[in-house]
Amino acid sequence: WVYLLSLGCSANFVVKGPNSEKQLFRFNSGDVLVFDPSSDAAILHGVTSINGDDFPLDCPEDFQQFRFGVQCRVKMLRQRT
Repeated sequence: WVYLLSLGCSANFVVKGPNSEKQLFRFNSGDVLVFDPSSDAAILHGVTSINGDDFPLDCPEDFQQFRFGVQCRVKMLRQRT
């Protein structure tokens, strides 16, 4: 599994699966997106643009012009039967 965390400025994000319509949405600071990264799932994803003036009110001044994407990949072990 992939876990994406967005911090700082919001991003315009796109997700597309092989059997689904393209989904466009605003990925705000603090939002998390979780998806299956396998070749079988074939999920395409990405940032289309950054909204440089859209950040949390409590964002430190030094970070107000930036967007940080934190990614964590977790391999799920299959249980033996």
